[in-house]
Amino acid sequence: MAEKDNGKNALLVVAGGAVGAGLTMLFQSKPAKAATESDKLDYIADLLEGLIKAEVDTLAAIKNLSLGGIPGLPRLPGLPGVPGVAEIQIAVSTPWVAKDPVLIFNQAIRNIGVFFSDGLVDYRNSKRLTFKLESSLDQAIIVQLVGNVRETWQLGTNIGPPIPCPANGNISIGLAWDDWNAFVGVQITTAIAPAAGILNIWQVLQD
Repeated sequence: MAEKDNGKNALLVVAGGAVGAGLTMLFQSKPAKAATESDKLDYIADLLEGLIKAEVDTLAAIKNLSLGGIPGLPRLPGLPGVPGVAEIQIAVSTPWVAKDPVLIFNQAIRNIGVFFSDGLVDYRNSKRLTFKLESSLDQAIIVQLVGNVRETWQLGTNIGPPIPCPANGNISIGLAWDDWNAFVGVQITTAIAPAAGILNIWQVLQD
């Protein structure tokens, strides 16, 4: 309530200042001691007219306050209708936009062993990350996500459990919020050497 009253008082002070300035100019334009009685009467009439106009302006200001402000004037909360105070509205849009898929592994695996994706995905400035495996290999494989704070496989740590991908299978792996790492890659393990097929791994970042 105190802030609301302060806003009203501010507007009345502004209105009163404008009225006072107008009357001051009127006083300066008419001498206090007029030359004739007629001049005195005209002088008094001008003063009364100025006072009436000041009263009308003051009532209009009070009416605007009671209606919640001056129409068309933006307001700040707690200062309804105070002239010169503008409310600036800023809308910030942060859409989550997925980047184009990037192929990070493309091999016709024919050996038993451990294989790695082509480097680690830079996940530092993105919100989400998913991997899509498309395998036409005739043998199942094991996939393990690996994360690190630097862009290197050395001393990388596993993210989540190993995930099997069946022969001629297609799977997707998305990182949970708690699985965030600065850099993420895919490790592939084969227990039986495939005799046919190819393995493609895609990564998609969402900023």
